[in-house]
Amino acid sequence: MTSKPDHRLIQLDRSLHAVGAMIACAILLGGLLLVRRSLAAERTSIDARIAEARQVLDKEDAIRTEHSQLEHRLSDLERRTGELLARIPETPREAEFLAQLSGLAGESQLAIRSYRPDSPVESERYQRLDIELVAEGTFTSLCQFLEGLESLPRLSRLTRLEVESASAEDGTYPVTMTLRIFFAPEHAAATESAAAPPAS
Repeated sequence: MTSKPDHRLIQLDRSLHAVGAMIACAILLGGLLLVRRSLAAERTSIDARIAEARQVLDKEDAIRTEHSQLEHRLSDLERRTGELLARIPETPREAEFLAQLSGLAGESQLAIRSYRPDSPVESERYQRLDIELVAEGTFTSLCQFLEGLESLPRLSRLTRLEVESASAEDGTYPVTMTLRIFFAPEHAAATESAAAPPAS
């Protein structure tokens, strides 16, 4: 009579153990799947980074060449900027500029009739001064004069040019032009303000 309940208990125990083992296997399998997915995602990320690094390495020569070219351009730009600033004094010096124009006009055989400087105008990075010039000369002399403006020690820009009909007597052209010169560049003003003693 007592053997039957014992046999049932044994079967129940075995069944419970089997169910527990299945649950444990399911949990273990689920954990392994999660780990595998995590590793697969990490590997995908690493593969992408490796591919990106390889692309950069493949472009290394091009990047170095471009870097060298940019450095060269920057150096050239700094040199040209320095040359331009050297042609911009800290004060107007219009008399000095007139002497330069007179020398150029003499070389070009252009006769300067009048020279009228306007009032200085202050802008954000420099100050400027417009000068009206009335002259007379042949077409060739005018072209030589205008071309020579670029080679003057003082930086100037031609902002207006009016050429009238040639004279019937000597074939010269009356010319009115406006030249703009620059002075007191921003770096000079900053240097002066830094050197000035503080106000008491």
